[in-house]
Amino acid sequence: MGTFANLPLALAPGMGTNAYFAYTVVGFHGSGSVSYQSALGAVFIEGLIFLLISAIGLRAKLAKLVPKPVRISSSAGIGLFLAFIGLQNDQGIGLIGYSSSTLVTLGACPTSSRASLAPVVTSANGTVSLLPGGTVSGDILCLHHRMQSPTFWLGVVGFVIIAYCLVKNIKGAMIYGIVFVTAVSWFRHSKVTVFPHTPAGNSAYKYFKKVIDVHVIKDTAGALSFKSIGKGHFWEALVTFLYVDILDTTGTLYSMARFAGFTTETGDFEGQYFAFMSDASAIVVGSLLGTSPVTVFIESSTGIREGGRTGLTALTVAVYFLLAFSFTPLLASIPAWAVGPPLILVGVLMMRSVVEIKWDDMREAIPAFVTLILMPLTYSIAYGLIGGIGTYIVLHLWDWGVGALREFGIVKGVKSNSEVINTQVSRDETTKPFDV
Repeated sequence: MGTFANLPLALAPGMGTNAYFAYTVVGFHGSGSVSYQSALGAVFIEGLIFLLISAIGLRAKLAKLVPKPVRISSSAGIGLFLAFIGLQNDQGIGLIGYSSSTLVTLGACPTSSRASLAPVVTSANGTVSLLPGGTVSGDILCLHHRMQSPTFWLGVVGFVIIAYCLVKNIKGAMIYGIVFVTAVSWFRHSKVTVFPHTPAGNSAYKYFKKVIDVHVIKDTAGALSFKSIGKGHFWEALVTFLYVDILDTTGTLYSMARFAGFTTETGDFEGQYFAFMSDASAIVVGSLLGTSPVTVFIESSTGIREGGRTGLTALTVAVYFLLAFSFTPLLASIPAWAVGPPLILVGVLMMRSVVEIKWDDMREAIPAFVTLILMPLTYSIAYGLIGGIGTYIVLHLWDWGVGALREFGIVKGVKSNSEVINTQVSRDETTKPFDV
């Protein structure tokens, strides 16, 4: 991506497909319909198909079919998605928590006041057990003491630091906030420590003190298998990975290019072909190393905000990823409340694209809004794009139908929705207030 496409976009396993890979395809503790090795085989074949689609230029043509209001709003939708992640209890500063009645509610309670959720099944004799294939959530439910979490308020301080730096246009704003919050959280004898005096905290602190730790990937590299290639579940997973990659990764790539100001009026951007090829090749390489589908990740917007405009940004990220292999103990100790503030503020920055949407034209406003709202609430970029495209098609069916009938001379005099709107606009422009 950095060398050939010369774009400031970083690649990593996508969290949406990662969750689908782990919890649906492979399943909790391998309880799914496809083994981990076979799932990697499905990703490998899907990556080859995706690479072929990119090589012959079909991927770019498919992307062009995405309606303009959906393309524009997808950037802002991704921004809302990032902000939503940054606000959550277990992945951000903790302001938003789970509610059994309203789904989400105000959180920010201390860890001691939180609870995890687990899907359970009650047998006839009253025995309660974890539902097969079910997963235990993070500490997402606040029982009491809302808005009293010390780590939340430390995250707020980090938010203010980054926001102030953005207002003053200070380079490195995101880094300053993350470093400050992380450094404070590393003091163990404090209420905001990331190493509490618990078994888990003691284990994390022991690992942190190692500073350097080299991992061997022999258990995952080359683990893919094609033994299940003749089974329906294998192909179901493969097709799902493929359509998510076509929509999700392509949509993310275009949104990041748009956020950086690279796109032209036609929606294209320089280095587009090599970007598509790099993105697709990464899926194949990732499957060989043992990961779920790799994609351009939305956190690339942080580097773009800090001034990244060339492939040097991507190469820098690659170098840091290599270093991360050795300094995992330090990086694993960066708390969620340090990462949450920059995610929220990147969401703010990505909202600027909504001004380009024609909000007075409901045929564009409604699909754009559906795209915006579904991305964070379904926790999926792909679902947001599907919802927006589907809504756009439904709202334009009448216009397309009238146009087709006119083309064949079947109907005359029937106005399409666009003609009705244009007529109304013309009336509004010619009719001035207080005309006598």
